[in-house]
Amino acid sequence: MSHGDKAITLAKQLGVDIAVIKDFSSNVNPFPPTDVIDFLVEKADLVRHYPDNTYESVVEIISRVFETPKSRIILGNGSIELIKFFFLLNAGKKVLLPYPSFTEYERFASIYGLRMLRANVCSFHNPDFFTSVSANAVVLCNPNNPTGDLIPADVIEEIVKKCEMRDIMMLIDGAYMDFIPEQREYDFLLDYEHVMVTRSLTKILALPGLRVGYGFASKKVARKIQSIRDPWNLNILAQEVLMEYMPRLSEITEQTSRKVSKLRDEFIKDMNNISFAHPLNSKANFFLTKLDFDSEQLEYRLMERGILIRRCNDFFGLDDSFIRLCVRKKEDNTAFIRILSGLSRQGV
Repeated sequence: MSHGDKAITLAKQLGVDIAVIKDFSSNVNPFPPTDVIDFLVEKADLVRHYPDNTYESVVEIISRVFETPKSRIILGNGSIELIKFFFLLNAGKKVLLPYPSFTEYERFASIYGLRMLRANVCSFHNPDFFTSVSANAVVLCNPNNPTGDLIPADVIEEIVKKCEMRDIMMLIDGAYMDFIPEQREYDFLLDYEHVMVTRSLTKILALPGLRVGYGFASKKVARKIQSIRDPWNLNILAQEVLMEYMPRLSEITEQTSRKVSKLRDEFIKDMNNISFAHPLNSKANFFLTKLDFDSEQLEYRLMERGILIRRCNDFFGLDDSFIRLCVRKKEDNTAFIRILSGLSRQGV
């Protein structure tokens, strides 16, 4: 099992309630607002009506929270739809992609006929690297999925300026930025004309099935996206959740990011004690780990126990030995380590 949430499928295979499944493959908040499900239940009757296709109330709230013009705000059926629009608007051009990184970038580049150039994510920490890039468009995932690598705000600003000088369009995918304590240091990105920023609300709210994406672009790009998007691409419950929780976003992310950062560092430290696992440092709510063997072997041993991990064999630049683990609550992380320790003693 790889891309996407497989918890429902595994629960059916094992004949258990989905609540039994411990999903370390889905990078969502282990500490979502406690009232969010009750809120959705309360608003459920609204699905009998079409959503507001202008999104006027939603845009107003995002504009106020981020202190940015309404004309620059874009909305999508998850941030993935907005990412798709970036590739569509740059169809036929050259695009520079980081690796290893989110696999959908390559898929969209292929669909819309972009010529792909690739560079290791380490290169994206060097602004001078962008002085010789021969691409028309650049994609950054920050923090990067699956490595958890984070490019500091001052370095990003240098990169953005160099790309601006060369008229290079940029996509900065910030799907996991809500898990970064210093996230507001990156708000300057919203002011650049050649930069498109995408964000996801459903990861921090642990509602990936709801699909709530939003972002920021130049007025020109935002108008183009508005003209090509499908009607009602943001469903009525997604709109309601956005209007309710966007004003609380700073509070939610501040509380979450520090707790998750602490748990992540503890989890990585414990993983270092597993003989066959070699975790990499991360700044996100997940981290990459290299195993001493094919990850498929571990995946099936864990699935038998109702546990999911993310194999990374489909990421360009990674092989069968890599897995990605998300940070869950302390008790889940501890139980996971205990199981791996047992498997280690058994020789897996």
